Amino acid sequence: MDVKEKRIERIKARMNELGMNSRELAKRSGISESGISRILTGEIDPRTKTFMKIADALRSDYTWLMGYDETPDQADKSALIVDIFDSLDDAQKEKLLNLAKAIKEGLI
Repeated sequence: MDVKEKRIERIKARMNELGMNSRELAKRSGISESGISRILTGEIDPRTKTFMKIADALRSDYTWLMGYDETPDQADKSALIVDIFDSLDDAQKEKLLNLAKAIKEGLI
């Protein structure tokens, strides 16, 4: 099973746990019903912000729903990093990426 299939499976499983249909997920997430349908059929792969809306609507951990198998602490940190990154403008994103690369290379 690839990551995309895993994501779809996890969304559907969580919807089932909550007794939620696609119409309710659309309403709670603010995503159109057709958008939810296209995501659930694998026609489209949602952007990060869209996926975060789905995770919030499903009261689910974002990184787990994305198909990653991380501990909750790692998942919380990953979601926070993505959230911060998405809120930045292009120049700030570039600076953050350069900083992350420097940390990874042991320069900082």
